[in-house]
Amino acid sequence: MSSVQGAAGGKLAWWESRRTRDTVMRAVSYVVVIAGAAILTVPFLWMLSSSLKPAHAVFASPPQWIPDPVMWRNYVDAWTAMPFTRFLINTVFIIALGLSGELLSCTVVAYGFARYQVSGTERAVHHTAVDDDVTVRRHPHPDVPDLAYLRVD
Repeated sequence: MSSVQGAAGGKLAWWESRRTRDTVMRAVSYVVVIAGAAILTVPFLWMLSSSLKPAHAVFASPPQWIPDPVMWRNYVDAWTAMPFTRFLINTVFIIALGLSGELLSCTVVAYGFARYQVSGTERAVHHTAVDDDVTVRRHPHPDVPDLAYLRVD
């Protein structure tokens, strides 16, 4: 085993080096992320598998992940059971209105920030960018915990 020289000139064991720690931490991070992805993917795969099975086979024991027979008709039945086409059109319409309004207002505000240099512009830009993500009460209710540590001032 090779050893690495430490900051004080002494020899470090291979497991004490910064490079080894970084490599181990990266490997642990990858394992955690992959395990989390697998855990979050299993319900999606179960939903997809269940959607292609006949109703009586959904909760069969032991579970059958690959349906036999595959019932593509389930999608047609689900789509025609309710007016999903109308739901889709309504959703697209509402999203288009909201997106158009937000795009228009963001464009006007961005133009104002870019064109006019006034005192506190950087702070206003920062608050505008963070405002959607962090909401802080300036005068909290006595029963509500103080959230001042979230301030972006």
